[in-house]
Amino acid sequence: MKKFLSVLSITSLLVSGITGIPVRAAETENICEETTDTERASWYLSYYNTYVSNYNSSLCVSISTVATESVEKIGVKDLTVQYSYDGTNWYNEWNAGDFLAYDTNGYSLSNYIMALDRSGCYYRISCTHYAQKSFLNTQSVSGTSNAVWIG
Repeated sequence: MKKFLSVLSITSLLVSGITGIPVRAAETENICEETTDTERASWYLSYYNTYVSNYNSSLCVSISTVATESVEKIGVKDLTVQYSYDGTNWYNEWNAGDFLAYDTNGYSLSNYIMALDRSGCYYRISCTHYAQKSFLNTQSVSGTSNAVWIG
């Protein structure tokens, strides 16, 4: 358990060390590092992706979360739409909730269109990619998409 907590703490520090995504950046793609068989027992996420685009002044969302094996729950939690007038200072617009699949190794949401309340600003999404193997064995990683201008 101590090893799991120390690995989790280090991973959290590495992930939280990312302070921002440049405006109009390419999609965020992450592939988790290889681990030994012993460590892999606690680490299920193998790939996650968070991406947005402008579709007729609406936000088009695509996300993927993939595990190394079938898990009880997988997907994203707390999908939040954020806006910024300058591309630096971000504010939460609204929370779209959780998007989860059960008893599988992956979840994908492609071209999900979200209507927006305002224009003349940048939009992006933030979420937590999540995999739960069992009640005590979960992994989550924060994800932030690229930003798009909605004029």
